[in-house]
Amino acid sequence: MRTEKQIQLLREQKGNELAAKSEKLDSIAAKFDDSVNWFPNIKDSDVLTYIPILKNGVFIADYNDFQERFIFDVEANENMLILKTEIFDNFYKKWLWKCSIACEIPVTCNRNLKLVITDYSDATLVIFNRQKRKLEELTAYKDNIVPQAGQCLNFFFRATTWINWLLEHPEIKEVERKGGKSRKAKSSQNENIKNVDNVVKEIKINNIKFKVSNNKTANVIKSKKPRRLAGCWEVRGHFRHYQSGKVVYIKPYEKGENRAKRIKKQYTL
Repeated sequence: MRTEKQIQLLREQKGNELAAKSEKLDSIAAKFDDSVNWFPNIKDSDVLTYIPILKNGVFIADYNDFQERFIFDVEANENMLILKTEIFDNFYKKWLWKCSIACEIPVTCNRNLKLVITDYSDATLVIFNRQKRKLEELTAYKDNIVPQAGQCLNFFFRATTWINWLLEHPEIKEVERKGGKSRKAKSSQNENIKNVDNVVKEIKINNIKFKVSNNKTANVIKSKKPRRLAGCWEVRGHFRHYQSGKVVYIKPYEKGENRAKRIKKQYTL
């Protein structure tokens, strides 16, 4: 099979898999046309927050005649956010995988965001690796495509910072609550587990649509009080490498000016 055909089939296969997966996730949907009205009075010196309101889920970018979707997962590592995302769209009237990107970005920054791409993959690279292409060819392809890959995330970050701006400035927030849908997870007859209702809340603020299953997240979105996600965030456990060569494991901890006010999670076994 020709290389171009292999690449196309892989894009279709993974695109369909990601589309099916995205339907089961909490979501944020925004129209690209609306973005021209975002940040009407922002200054270059204003600090923006890049932490998504959802730790993981799908962001849906609506371009009127097609959608681009981003299945994402975010973790915090001290002053940086680690974002992993799968990007796909239906520009050609069918779902096609575009690429997968992992990058590091600061928790807060002005509009001149500088991200560092730590990993990149797409159908071409996957097929080239299967064909055992030479390292020089793989490197040349990545050197050409990776510097431009960050542009795929421009609208995702713009929407994320606008949502945080609305949370921090509720006086400009327009809330429209649409209600909730009930998802039932039925237990097996052979298992002594109670049926669980997982209610998905549908909320719209300033024409951005949210579908969330977490009550706390829904309340933050609807709140009329200023909410700053950068006030407290959870840093994952990680290894810290010192210049001396010493490596120390840092336990998970909370960071931010409001960390002392955060209610600790309690788990009962």
